[in-house]
Amino acid sequence: MDTGINVYLNNSPRHLNAQASLIDLLDAVNIISLNGVALAVNNNVIPKTEWSNYILSAEDKVTLIKATQGG
Repeated sequence: MDTGINVYLNNSPRHLNAQASLIDLLDAVNIISLNGVALAVNNNVIPKTEWSNYILSAEDKVTLIKATQGG
């Protein structure tokens, strides 16, 4: 029996284990460096200090923004 959940990362569906945190989601998409990364869940910015404790719910919409250098 599948106990996973579906969430959307930048509008792309992702299947995760139930009780997955934002850090688990980042691990699933191979984002290792957290420098310059910001996350919002359902349009609410989540502080980086809460990412490991923020448990995602089914159908959450996560927006990932990664700063880049350039000019």
